[in-house]
Amino acid sequence: MKIAILQSNYLPWTGVFELIDSVDKFVFYDNVQFTKQDWRTRNKIKTDNDNLWLSVPIQRQKLKTNIVDIKICNEINWKKKHYKSFCQYYSKSKYFNEYKYLLDFYLLEWEYLYKLNRYTTEKISRALNIDTKFYYSEDFEVSGNPTEKIIQVVNKLGGDTYISGKAGRNYINESLFTDIKLEYMEYRIENKFTVLDNIFNDGVNIL
Repeated sequence: MKIAILQSNYLPWTGVFELIDSVDKFVFYDNVQFTKQDWRTRNKIKTDNDNLWLSVPIQRQKLKTNIVDIKICNEINWKKKHYKSFCQYYSKSKYFNEYKYLLDFYLLEWEYLYKLNRYTTEKISRALNIDTKFYYSEDFEVSGNPTEKIIQVVNKLGGDTYISGKAGRNYINESLFTDIKLEYMEYRIENKFTVLDNIFNDGVNIL
């Protein structure tokens, strides 16, 4: 039983969906400290000459606020701006009309960032025919350092293998993985834009 754990991101790149597809169970790990100017609130789309950052504005928060407590600043009309940007730069893409419905989340009201990110990630996963089961870290009682928490979640889900992104090498204490196999994800797709760039241009058979 393979498990992966990751913070929720805004319209993440295709590599995140490779990771989700590679495991049996995926955990959104959002009851941890929010980091500014990170993938939680923004991602890139490809434009004619360069790339464009699309950022979700958030309300001011205390320094050590967890991701699950971050609220979106809806006084700024970010949804209209983001939607128009996708239409402007992808309307002529081969699969845009077929998968334009993946942008329907812009029609909904969002108060919390993590709920937006989870919703879109799960919806896109289904469009990509990923059948991985999703779980949420706040539903698990864990303690200790970051690696100990990961191991406890994997155990609670009955996992025997933990798949980490490459960045996990920077913080994971590999010596603690005595009963669980630790593997690092080897991504095949190099596209660093949002996964929607791949979908609108290449369709859903990209994994």
